[in-house]
Amino acid sequence: MAGVRINTLANADPSAPGWVSISVPSSAGSGNAQTPGDLQIDLLRSQTEATFFNIGGAPPGTYQTVQILVDPTNPGTIVPACQAAGSGQEGCTNYPMQLDNQLAPVIFTLANPITVNRDQTAPLLIDFAPVITGQPGVTGGTYTIDLGASEVNAGSFLGAISGNITIKGAPSIIRVSPLAVTAEISGTNDIIESAPLGKGLFYTLELPASPSGTSYDLYLSGGGTTYGAVRGITVMPGQLISPEDITVTGGSVEEVSGMVADACTGLGIPGASLQILAPAPESPLPTPRPTPPASFCADPANVNQCVVVASTSSDQSGLYPLPGTVHNPSSFQQVAPSQLDLALRISASGYSTLLSSIFAGGMGRLICSEGITSTNASTCSFSLTTGYLNGTVNLSTDPPPGNSVLVEVFAETSGTNQLVSALPTPLMFHNQQTSLPFSLNLPITGAGPNYDLFAVAIDPYLGGTDPFPGHDIPVLTGITGPPAACQPGTMVAAFPAMSCVGHGSITGTVTNPDLNTTVELEKDGVQILGTAPGLFASNSPSNTSYSLCVPPDSYTLQRFEAVPVSSSTATATPVAIGTPQPLAVASPMATSSPCPSTCSNTDTSVEPCPGECNSTAAQPL
Repeated sequence: MAGVRINTLANADPSAPGWVSISVPSSAGSGNAQTPGDLQIDLLRSQTEATFFNIGGAPPGTYQTVQILVDPTNPGTIVPACQAAGSGQEGCTNYPMQLDNQLAPVIFTLANPITVNRDQTAPLLIDFAPVITGQPGVTGGTYTIDLGASEVNAGSFLGAISGNITIKGAPSIIRVSPLAVTAEISGTNDIIESAPLGKGLFYTLELPASPSGTSYDLYLSGGGTTYGAVRGITVMPGQLISPEDITVTGGSVEEVSGMVADACTGLGIPGASLQILAPAPESPLPTPRPTPPASFCADPANVNQCVVVASTSSDQSGLYPLPGTVHNPSSFQQVAPSQLDLALRISASGYSTLLSSIFAGGMGRLICSEGITSTNASTCSFSLTTGYLNGTVNLSTDPPPGNSVLVEVFAETSGTNQLVSALPTPLMFHNQQTSLPFSLNLPITGAGPNYDLFAVAIDPYLGGTDPFPGHDIPVLTGITGPPAACQPGTMVAAFPAMSCVGHGSITGTVTNPDLNTTVELEKDGVQILGTAPGLFASNSPSNTSYSLCVPPDSYTLQRFEAVPVSSSTATATPVAIGTPQPLAVASPMATSSPCPSTCSNTDTSVEPCPGECNSTAAQPL
């Protein structure tokens, strides 16, 4: 999706004057082979709930015509489930999508025009209606799509939060970014919408809301002020929520920067996550509101009463923050030294999370409990602890000459799908290689939970990277974590040999689901993959179907429902529902070389080439 245009004229032609463009977010167009300037929309997820696109400025007025800007040369991809046996097509791989009429604009006139007022937001909810008009004749061919769009009643899917901002004192003259209110899913840093404030210091946010309500945290940032936040605001479709005013204090702001390093090697950790936490009262707000003490959010007992108000990552050298842009500056450039109740949470795959009380204001500067202080910036460097597990990955047969197989190893907390670590670089198997060692970083938990490990191949298909593996997925359950940091790695049993089995898929339905329903696929008790939250719903629009692409093997399907732990935290814990369902995905009929499917090997007498993928139907969950 390349953007949305609106026009005050009814039935406006694309060449008509007066079009106002709402562009893709500034973070779109990077990674996952995205085209610069395009935003990928998951149409499967949007069946049941609204997906926020972007917010953009528009002159006040009444708008009547809407145009969807779609990339005509690469509008999207489709991953079909496996077809019936003998169909001649492979499933569970990317197929390109092509618009039925690439030159025809996706445009419609609103039956209920939207009115845009100064310093306010107006919701525009668009329903995409893709229809497959042509299927590919060969594997890797093109699906032809007729893409339609129309308006939807926003009150059926969106709720609103509006309120006022109070600023005490004079904001800093140096302002890295304008004052803005941001909404994120409660207990996370998943930003859904951010809107700049007008001169009246009044805001309105239109937010996706499930029929049972969706919980959001709000925070105020930028504009040369401290952070302000409120948590746990439940938004219902068609309703307006007005929390108490958010109060902040004006003053100087500084940048927080530094390095995240491995405590064992001293080397920088790439991709570490850093989050600034600020205290926030729960909605409805208590009266009178208590004043949090200094370092409030650095106490693990108080974390659930804090909101993520800024986040960034470390670069390849472990340095942070990542650079921002003129229109989207780094949120770590606007920290007020007068705000003493903040904390910094630092985490990375395979490392123990650190919660640091780094901020202690003094003389108009930020002082870090670790690192050094300067007049212009606060340099805060941290070391994360880790331990090691050593093991071995095996293949049944080696790849043919000129080919290779990549294998990634993952670790998750036993009995959950909470990933805690993965190899920073996948193992690469070449011809005449069937066994490779690995060393995996893991957090130090003391007498904490054990870990489950599983290995997944990254197999090429038709000259490109396959989104799903052709090798089976071996698992190791209940592995004891490293006993201490920086010690020689604990050796674990070798993974069972990975075999080239081809593609498979599972299709099924769930009974009376809601947006908190998920389906997890397990092997020997290890959760390997599952459906995304928000996929299912029984109400209108409804969706009770799912499909999972997996290599042929014996699995168990389990239904889960996410249940909030308590009113003091928005974190939801998935709870197993019903009896687990054993399910076997049959291997496709083997063929002679060359392999037509996703993986290949040298010794076809031991491991014949798999044919077209098989589809397996599950019983309703």
